[in-house]
Formats: sequence, C-alpha cells, structure tokens
Amino acid sequence: MTQIRAGIDQLAGEDRSGWTSGSLSERLTEAMALRQQLDARILRITGEWDRSRAWEADGALTPVSWLTHRLPVSRTRAQEQVRTARFLERHDRAAKAVANGDVSVEHINVLSRVANDQREHLLADHADALLDAAEVLTLSDFAKVARRWATLADDELASADFMEQHLRRRLTIAQTFHGAVHGDLLLDPEGGALFQQAIDLLSPPDPADTPDGPRTAAQRRADALVEMSRIILQGAEGTGVSPTNINTLVDSDTLAGHGVAPPASKARCDADWAGPIGRETLYRISCDCSIARVVMKGRSEILNMGRKNRLVTSPQRRALEIRDDGCVFPGCERPHSWCDAHHLEHWARDGGPTDLGNLALLCRRHHVLVHEGGWTLTKEPTGGFDARAPDY
Repeated sequence: MTQIRAGIDQLAGEDRSGWTSGSLSERLTEAMALRQQLDARILRITGEWDRSRAWEADGALTPVSWLTHRLPVSRTRAQEQVRTARFLERHDRAAKAVANGDVSVEHINVLSRVANDQREHLLADHADALLDAAEVLTLSDFAKVARRWATLADDELASADFMEQHLRRRLTIAQTFHGAVHGDLLLDPEGGALFQQAIDLLSPPDPADTPDGPRTAAQRRADALVEMSRIILQGAEGTGVSPTNINTLVDSDTLAGHGVAPPASKARCDADWAGPIGRETLYRISCDCSIARVVMKGRSEILNMGRKNRLVTSPQRRALEIRDDGCVFPGCERPHSWCDAHHLEHWARDGGPTDLGNLALLCRRHHVLVHEGGWTLTKEPTGGFDARAPDY
C-alpha cells in the first residue's frame, strides 16, 4: 500500500504541461489500466471481507450499510460493489479474467447485475460464452448481450415455473360419512383463471331481497360448480333435458311414503354416489328422472328388470321451457337449461300426474329449497307461482 501511495503521489506531482497529445493519451490509458487493476483487487478484498462478515464487528447490519457509513460512496455504488464481489466469489473464471485484465470491472458489473438469484442457476450453462463476449465487445455492446440473455433466461424461468405449477395441479375428492363431498383444488395460473371466470359467470351475487336470503360467496361458488357439472352433462347427452345420471334404489313402500315397514333391513333408499339418502332428496331427484321397475327375490336375486322410462318426456320438457322460460321461484332468473322439472304434487308420494299442469321448472338451488328445505311452491290462479317458507 505504501508503494501504491508513493506512485499516486508521483503521478499527482507530475508536470504534464509540455506533453504532446500522444503522451497525454498514453498516460491516461496507463492510469486507467492501473485503476482497473486496483478495482479488481478492491473487489477481491471486498469478497473476502464480506465472506468473513467483518462488517458485523462494527455493529453494521449489512455490508452495504457499513460501506455507506464508513466511506464516501453512495448506496447504489456500495450495492454494486458488494454484488459484484459476491459474483466473483461464485465464479472463478470471471475472477481470474478480471484479475488478469482480460475483462474490465465494468463488464463484470453488468454481468453481475443480470445474474440475479432467479437466473443464477441458468448462468452456469452460459457463463463461458458471456465471458468470451465480454473479452471482445465494448461495454455498450456487451450490455445489450447481457440484457438479451436475461430476457431469454426469464422466458425459460417462466416456462419452468409454469410447468412446475402445472405438474402440481390436483383435484382431490372425498366423501364424508354423511355422503357429502369434500374437495381440494390446485390449478396452474391459466387453468385457475379459466376456472374462476367460469365460476364467476355462474355465481353472480343474489339480490338483497331474495326470498330465502342471499347466499354467501362460498355457497354461490359451490352452486356454480354443480351447475357447471349439469351443463357439461347436458351437452354430453345432446339434449336440453336436465339429466339425472344417478342410480338410486328404493323399495316401493318407501317411495310411496308409507314409512319404514318392519323389518327395517328391507327398506332401501340408497344412491350409488352417497349411500343412504333422505326421502325428500329422493323425491327431488325423482321429480325429473328415468324410472325402471326391478322385481327382486330377497336382497340378492333380480327376477325381472323393466325398461327405463322418462317421467317428463322431451315434448313436455320443451313445452315447460316455452311456458316457464326458467326457474319459477319468485325472484329467480336462472334459465331453463339450469332447471329440473318439479312435480307440484309428487307422483310417488301424492299421486300427482306428470302433466304440464302439475309441473314447473326449478333451478337446483330452489328445487333443494322446496324439498329438503321445506318450502312450499304453489301455482296461483293467474298462472304465477308463490313460494312460502316453512313454519318452524
């Protein structure tokens, strides 16, 4: 350090007043080269100082804060010095190139700036090519190359990040003890955006004066998911009729509402997707379904199985869609494609006929409300419909 100081003092006392332009240019070039060597050594010392965490001895929280408080450097300059020093600590070839003067400190500053934490692992495959370019390109040209590499690296990272999220996609579905379905969903950003758009489209907020009260956002999304399933199944069948593709087995006494006749083990009211279900749920499902007679001997031997017959025929369904247009529950605006055909007087329990005078379109939410929820839907003389809440 004494020799360096002596050399600086000698340079400061040099009389260059009579020098030619060529001599001045030569001296400037020589001084700049010496500064490059000195800057390279400063970076090496900074790396060793940072690695040993010597800055903590003075109570500094970071090496940058130590530099800005102890030395006349700006925070930006201090950050660059520490960043480049750490870069050289990680990349031996770059450190040797700077020490030998093959690459300028400014070139390495540019390279350390684009090699951030996210891109660092990609640099291993391209560091040699970038250093080769740094040795022959001007600083401005190398900066363009470095920025171009950073852009390509970000593209690769984005693709890798998307693929990582895509590979983690999942939808788990489990059934609770009582037959309800519980799920856990994780989608990649694109799939999640499509899913959210579809859910939002099918789950607008309910009016404040909705007769049964506005649903929560979570309830609306749950109902929307069911409607999405219904829409897909309708498209698969190629009809506008709301399909009931759920097999349900019920004994004749239970279906007729006679109660459970002894022995109870002979009573059946089971769905293949949930096991035992309530009778009102059965009535709702059977409002708009296909039904077939099955004659059994005991619980295991089938003697006769009849053909399935649709209770509400396609012509009746089309007539309902023309007449009701959509859900008839007061205040509901859901279209007919979202609706079941509901028997005002149930065909099995009450002996109601399956004709237009005894049918009405109800969306799933309000169909559940009328059956399991205990609400009463009646047809008024004017042709409209009235819904009354249960008296609890």
